Amino acid sequence: MTRDTTLPAPKPKGAGGPPKQTPIAQHSAASAGGDLPARFHDREFRASYVAHHLKAFLADQIRGLRGDMSQAEFGRLIGKPQSVVSRLEDEAYGKVTLQTLLDIAEKLDIALVVRFADHATFLDATRDFSDNAVAPRAFGDQ
Repeated sequence: MTRDTTLPAPKPKGAGGPPKQTPIAQHSAASAGGDLPARFHDREFRASYVAHHLKAFLADQIRGLRGDMSQAEFGRLIGKPQSVVSRLEDEAYGKVTLQTLLDIAEKLDIALVVRFADHATFLDATRDFSDNAVAPRAFGDQ
């Protein structure tokens, strides 16, 4: 199944209107059939959901952080070539290194959280698809 991976440009801070729902939020809600905790009893579903969610949300975050910039402009900002930005925005790529994520976080002055968790904690932690969850603000902008 192919899904729309476009993410609208972030609104200026403080802009009104209803919160956006990213493509991964839409896909996660639809694929879960409304009963996600019950579907987590299936080990194969759990593994697939966690892997898909992490890859897709990370790709959505990179697009959200890029905002209105071109991939080349964003690449210059984070010290990576455009081809790397393109791969980071491709949820099917799946070979992002921790060092690349740390480099991006440092360049953008944002934090990176990577940790193992039980599935209930994962579900709680991944429900937030707000603008700030998708494109967190730099330390000086908080």
